[in-house]
Amino acid sequence: MCQNNNTDINILLAKHFANEPLSLFETEQFLKWKQVHQQKYTLLKKLIHKTSKNMPPVNIDKAWKNILKKRK
Repeated sequence: MCQNNNTDINILLAKHFANEPLSLFETEQFLKWKQVHQQKYTLLKKLIHKTSKNMPPVNIDKAWKNILKKRK
């Protein structure tokens, strides 16, 4: 990982749980972290699974339009 491991792994975890593609290097780093921190990964996975069940669907296009409108 690069200089700031916590930031890097947080970004990789966010991408992983958002089902975003990881590069080969990112995948290797993620799998290394996951192997060392299996208990943390399992807990995080359970937490994300539980909370995502209760989340209402988000209209991303509408959200971006609101943000852009407020910036003007």
